[in-house]
Amino acid sequence: MKSLLFISASPHRRGKSLRLIHNIISHSDFQADDVNILLPHQYSIQPCTGCEYCRIHHKCKIDNDDFHKIAGYFTSFTAVVIISPIYFYHLPGTFKVMIDRFQPYFYQNNHQPNMFRGMAVLYGASRGKKLFDGAQLTLKYFLETINTDLSFCYNMREISEWSDFTPHLKTIYKKIGDIPWN
Repeated sequence: MKSLLFISASPHRRGKSLRLIHNIISHSDFQADDVNILLPHQYSIQPCTGCEYCRIHHKCKIDNDDFHKIAGYFTSFTAVVIISPIYFYHLPGTFKVMIDRFQPYFYQNNHQPNMFRGMAVLYGASRGKKLFDGAQLTLKYFLETINTDLSFCYNMREISEWSDFTPHLKTIYKKIGDIPWN
């Protein structure tokens, strides 16, 4: 069964990332049962402490937060689409905290060929030449940890208002619609 996981990386409850996800879904032929939306900012996740417990035990020493609830989202998808603003040339902190907690999965990973497809839609208000470089590398290696390939990353500069997305929407719809379902 195919399943698409959308992740809104923004901590803004009614922000552009979540609005874009709902807009994409409304312009697609996905069935409601095919789509899950993950909002990491709604969970209480403690940051990785770098203790390296996971290197030996292949699980995180921190067990009194909501990370295990989030990890469950990553067990039954065919493709993942991450929508994220860029803050100070990187991903929002709440999303990065979640990514860092996947370190045990990195140590468990047998580094087999990636079985799933991933796509990112990144946007920022500035025009910086390297605006997306750090975020793209982080997403590439995060997704590899969960055997997912970052197949495509669509980057948009000078996005301040919802109307700034308008010239990009058709391309985004097409790229997401072209995700191969394995």
